[in-house]
Amino acid sequence: RWLKIKLFPIYEKKAEYIIILISDATKEHDQQHLLVSQASDIKAREKELNQITSMTYDVEMDVNLVTGNSRLRNLKEDMHYFGANKTENYESVLNEIIETRIIENDRDEFRRVLSLDNLKSLMDEENFEPISVRYNLNLKESNVCLESTVFFTEHRGEKHAVVLTKDVTENAEFMRRQNTMLQNALNEAKKSNDAKTQFLSIISHEIRTPLNAIIGLSESVLSEDLT
Repeated sequence: RWLKIKLFPIYEKKAEYIIILISDATKEHDQQHLLVSQASDIKAREKELNQITSMTYDVEMDVNLVTGNSRLRNLKEDMHYFGANKTENYESVLNEIIETRIIENDRDEFRRVLSLDNLKSLMDEENFEPISVRYNLNLKESNVCLESTVFFTEHRGEKHAVVLTKDVTENAEFMRRQNTMLQNALNEAKKSNDAKTQFLSIISHEIRTPLNAIIGLSESVLSEDLT
């Protein structure tokens, strides 16, 4: 058992008294201990999650869906796809990224998925499934394909969307090569099928014509009385 002891000194007419109150604090102590343990576990899990996030993703943008403010943070020193770390209005940051960083063909889809209105709508519908969008950066010297994934959270009554971005250029290139190989295989299969069809058509004609002659002559012979 845990006990709580409180001392209350009293001075009265040159006399000193001490009132001692003793109470059972076992339940209170256990509750505090549990809260401390849970807090430690939460901090440990949060630290682990941050480490995983830092290893997996390159950029993090925390969007407050209530105020519309955002905080952009680069998780790796050499990965600054959207510029330096900043805390600004989300729509302003989004417009700047679209106009200066994204190739023109991918801008509409990027805006549709990551717009503040769309994020708010998904949050209001309680559709908390992560959503993703792939796009290419507007770079002349190289081709960089990025993927941004949105996770929805709620912190202290405020709704947030966390946009995590990573480089998927190698994956995109791999898929492009796979698609090219698949298309080539389909073309080869179509050519093979066309050749087979043509072959069967020719063979059918070459066999059917003499076969009809043989059948006709056989029927004619069988219909006569021969010695």
